[in-house]
Amino acid sequence: MKNRTETVLLGFFAFITGMAFTGSINPFIIPFYVAAYIQGGNIIVLMITGLLGMAVNFNFYAAVKYGVIMIAAGLIIGTKDKALLVKQRVIWALVSAGVIFAADVVIKLFDADMEISWIEIGAETLLAFSLTIIYYKAFRVIKNDFVKIVIDNEAAISILVLASTLLYGLPTEIAGFRIAETAGVYFLLYAVYRFGIGIGSTWAACAGMILGFKTEMGEYLVFMLAAAVVCTAVSGLIPYKKVAISVSFVALSVVMGMEYWEYILGESGLKAFVSALIVFILTPSSIMMYVDERIRRGEVFEASSEWGRLMIDRVKNFAGAFRRIEYTFAGNDGLGISFREIGDVLEGFTTEFEDAVPMKKTLEADIISDLSKKNAVVKSLLLTKDKEGKYQIYITAKMARGRLLTANEIKEAVELRLKMPLHIMPESRNVVGKNFTLIALEEEPPFYCRFAAKRVSKYESSMSGDNFSLCEINNGQLLMLLADGMGSGEKASAESEKVISTLEDLLEAGFDTELSVKFVNSYISRRNKGEIFTTLDMLLLDCYTGCGRLYKQGAAATFIRRGDWIEVIKSTSLPVGISEDAECEKSVKKFYENDIIVMVSDGVIEGIVFENKEDYLKSIIMNVDSNDAEEIAEEIITDIKNLNGKNLKDDATVLVAVVMKN
Repeated sequence: MKNRTETVLLGFFAFITGMAFTGSINPFIIPFYVAAYIQGGNIIVLMITGLLGMAVNFNFYAAVKYGVIMIAAGLIIGTKDKALLVKQRVIWALVSAGVIFAADVVIKLFDADMEISWIEIGAETLLAFSLTIIYYKAFRVIKNDFVKIVIDNEAAISILVLASTLLYGLPTEIAGFRIAETAGVYFLLYAVYRFGIGIGSTWAACAGMILGFKTEMGEYLVFMLAAAVVCTAVSGLIPYKKVAISVSFVALSVVMGMEYWEYILGESGLKAFVSALIVFILTPSSIMMYVDERIRRGEVFEASSEWGRLMIDRVKNFAGAFRRIEYTFAGNDGLGISFREIGDVLEGFTTEFEDAVPMKKTLEADIISDLSKKNAVVKSLLLTKDKEGKYQIYITAKMARGRLLTANEIKEAVELRLKMPLHIMPESRNVVGKNFTLIALEEEPPFYCRFAAKRVSKYESSMSGDNFSLCEINNGQLLMLLADGMGSGEKASAESEKVISTLEDLLEAGFDTELSVKFVNSYISRRNKGEIFTTLDMLLLDCYTGCGRLYKQGAAATFIRRGDWIEVIKSTSLPVGISEDAECEKSVKKFYENDIIVMVSDGVIEGIVFENKEDYLKSIIMNVDSNDAEEIAEEIITDIKNLNGKNLKDDATVLVAVVMKN
């Protein structure tokens, strides 16, 4: 808990806990102090506010006693790494209990005026140990996943114990205002609205007993339990939950005030109950999102199965890529990819879920609230950030009632809150129905490309030996790939197609680009014994960063136009298939909006009859007064055909990509 608001809130809670005395002892403040610090609280703020709470009760002796204990505990835990404290929370619970035990023993032995029994010492020590662990759990739930209290009994108990401590510490009355009663009744309405009968009735019992003890009115327990049952029952019949709970609470208060407990309709009772109701009605919906109590272990398993489906689909795609590669290279010995490399790819399927990004609780609440208005019950929200810095959000949800909800509707709702353009990932479900469904969204990249391709065969009646690919692969990477098989016709086409399809499969499976290129070169060289080769020209453009990686093996020049300037990237490397040790040339370029990338096969360059072939092609690209990819590709291929007529020296292919901004 690092921001200022959380520090102030923890300090306020420490102040209230400081007032929670039982006789002459306060068994709550030290466990609260230690647990809050382990979860990120400011040690100085916690100490000062806790001591001020004790001083308000004019219990200066206790303030001195617990102040010394806080200093001792602070000296012990304040010098330790908080990450270590979290891992050793039981040890620090023992520290919390130990310093209290030591202080009480010293007081018993050396201060005759203080009558403290060994039973009291033992009780305070045991309470300190157990409450430290309970408070730690409560702070962790509040910080990470408040909704967890409907599916985790430990989480629910810890929150209820912390809330009961705070209610017990609140003063009964300040300037005629019934503080504790207002808080107890308000949180009853809140618990019933948000969590239903289970949590609502449990809080009703806890709050009813505490308020009955503080006000000496046992009727509080009966009233609170009755309110939990009646409000839950009525809200289940009327779709407007807040209205239903408010009306049923007023009706029950009037009936019980007239027939059972006159205090409700008296001045003090009205102040407390009306104040609680007004605060409940005015509470923003963003922190009042309803959590369906049916989200329990059976449905948690159902939600978990969606995550299992996601991982299974990824592994199936991975296995499918390997089967296609095996078919392509049938008859060759081994795939040349190590188990370590396969392990790296498989590990990559899961690491993105480990890199979860903490989402602001108010933002998470807003998203859940918006979707609940569409009758969607949200089980989980997971925001992740991959190693390239791109955000993904995974939402597990189902419909409580009514029509189906499309993934696009969920995307639009999330976009409004995140203020970030998103797109639906291929592995996402498209519709949310009555069962838990996983919707996978990804940050929309700032760039995209308009592609165009034109090609012409050396002989009009034969198949072109050139093949290409223009597609999107994983994580916003655009692939522009051109392979020129040796010669023309079916055999050349089959060789170049083999290079294209294998590289696509390897890259989509998640293998490293350079490893994939080496793999293809190695096996084509081994199979063809260096007698048949294919050129390779490839661009991988990251649409999130604008960075592009160009790979060339024996390929013709690539042209990059930016405004009135053109860069030519040449290759001097051997084609794929000449030698197993042939190196692939790599360069990295930063691309911007309206940049034009032109990739051509050897047939285009050889079709230029002038001496300065690349300069001539540069002039064609520069003279096209357009950034339309189709027009540029058509202009180049038409010019080559005009220069050669029907006497092309080789198959000619032109690929054009124009970088655009979303």
